[in-house]
Amino acid sequence: MSDHVLSGGSGYIDYDRPIGRQRQWLLSDFHAGVLSNFLAVLVPFVIARGLFPILKRIILLSSPPNQTSRGGQSPAALIQGADAPEELGWGACLFFLDHITSRANVLGPPNRQSPWSLRSLQEFWHESWENTKQAWMESRDLPWTITLAVGMALVFFGTIVAGVLCNLVLSDTTAISNDPGCNIYTPGSNTSNPSQTMAQKFYHDVEVDSGVYARRCYNASDGADGCDGFYQQSIPYTAIENVSCPFKGHSVDLCFDGPSSAFSLSTGKVPPEAIGINTPLKYTFERETTCAPLIMDDRLIRRTVDENNTIFYRYLYGRRKGGRGTCTGDLEFCTFELRIGFVDSPSYSLHSEQFDPFTTNPKWEPLWRTNFSASNVTSIILVQNLGIQYPSLRRDPIFPAETTYDNGTWYYNTRWHAGVLACYDRTTVCSPNGTICGDLPYWSGIDLAGTNDFHVVSMMFFSLLTSTIGAAVMYRQEQALLAQAKAFSGVSLELAPEHWKLEVRQLYETSLARIQINARNIARGPPDRDTDGLESLMRPEFEGLCQLYKFRSTGWTNVSTSGFLGAVGAGLTLMILGLHGENGELRVEKPLRWLRATAFVGYLKEKYSSCFLPMLERTGRWLTSCIQSTWKAAVRIGEDFARRMYSTA
Repeated sequence: MSDHVLSGGSGYIDYDRPIGRQRQWLLSDFHAGVLSNFLAVLVPFVIARGLFPILKRIILLSSPPNQTSRGGQSPAALIQGADAPEELGWGACLFFLDHITSRANVLGPPNRQSPWSLRSLQEFWHESWENTKQAWMESRDLPWTITLAVGMALVFFGTIVAGVLCNLVLSDTTAISNDPGCNIYTPGSNTSNPSQTMAQKFYHDVEVDSGVYARRCYNASDGADGCDGFYQQSIPYTAIENVSCPFKGHSVDLCFDGPSSAFSLSTGKVPPEAIGINTPLKYTFERETTCAPLIMDDRLIRRTVDENNTIFYRYLYGRRKGGRGTCTGDLEFCTFELRIGFVDSPSYSLHSEQFDPFTTNPKWEPLWRTNFSASNVTSIILVQNLGIQYPSLRRDPIFPAETTYDNGTWYYNTRWHAGVLACYDRTTVCSPNGTICGDLPYWSGIDLAGTNDFHVVSMMFFSLLTSTIGAAVMYRQEQALLAQAKAFSGVSLELAPEHWKLEVRQLYETSLARIQINARNIARGPPDRDTDGLESLMRPEFEGLCQLYKFRSTGWTNVSTSGFLGAVGAGLTLMILGLHGENGELRVEKPLRWLRATAFVGYLKEKYSSCFLPMLERTGRWLTSCIQSTWKAAVRIGEDFARRMYSTA
């Protein structure tokens, strides 16, 4: 999809991101990397020059003033002399170790009069442990020192992590199309052969693209090769077997395996971003398809032989006018008339017809038309598989092979007539709140011109218009079959027992991919930019569609505007707060003292004292109790270990 023209280096709003990250800035990969590296350098600098002086000042004001190490260094001197978090943390660790060592020696060295032995080592460890424990209990600033060391270690490693996390301002490669080829095309009114041929080529190419994309990407992992161009790789759906047969003739079900043998697939309600529509108006659509093999007895299939002994089968599933396989004679409901000739090159043959309510003069009217609403598109597909050899017995109503001539090595279809598969497609669009739902004719009759709703509904309408099972096989015919890809020189690989359901599933996936490709072609025009034989439907009121389409680009990266500006703004703020003023104070301390003296802060302090402080004190007491219990447990474990060591010796 990288052949789109997009607005590089500009900002846009992606309505499918969290509120704080909707504003994006699309940059080339190089410039996005430069911004990311800039932040990775800025963050450590800000922490060293802005955050650390503030922390240092806070620690200095809260440090114990009396305690000194054996070398005479006080905590205040330790803090004043540090220039970085790691330096202060390491100094605190040395202060702690020096103090513990000096206190342990003062309290009394271990008895070393006896020669070194296991027992003397045990005594030394035990006495050192007792001295260190007593030093810790008597000291007033060692807990503060340990807290300082741990805190500075967290600041140091937090600086590294923050530098790494700067890449989070880079999001993904989503882009908004700004292609000048944006248009809505339909076959032109010129009926000359060249124009009709070019229009048919356009629809053939779209059908082929849809079929190839569906086979490659609809059952592939996210980001598979060749599947990363659309904003969403595929449209999810569910399949349900053994649903009620929707094809009813004169008081009889027409489904081959009975009234509950149909196969249904449905997307459920699909949001607009699934097909690349970038909008805060969350209209939804639903695509449902139900298919079933039809009964194929002599009531609906008639065998006839002409004067040349040519065998014909006539399929009586509705009135049809013109096209390949047109019926002769005066049979009222004849759909196809197909000849059975000598099978010199066994292969599949497919014939299809579609009844579309948007067509003013349909070529075919199904036998069961009165059982459907005006918006349902009905398709009939005939599949012949004469002469093809299968490695096992097949009772599939569309792909049968029930006869063998070599004791089961190969099986053949001797039913002669084609398998008949019928499908109907239902498409529904719902308003954002779900209170209004209607089919495509319903929405085409609502006047939404001049509103943002009009652009969203129009984009959905034209994308969904040709998403049908009939449109998935109209031009490719037998090349659309999965079974065709498994056959060569009249020999087929093994097919699934109910292979017709797999064919329906992949045709349904093709129809879903057709929605995605239709939306893309509206945004950029035909893939090859060739519009011969096509007529543009673009009018001024449709021009808003051209700024709605988003897709995955190549060579471009989004930068979160709020993330980048927030990081830079927070850094500058910390730098200003960390500046020193008079008497070694930070410049921020004077306005803070003034703020603390205001009535509002006094009110907050009162509420803090009466409400929050007691709760904080209770929490502090609970935490202190937990820490003391943990410490006592550790002491008991240490003492028990020392006693065992001593008794063993």
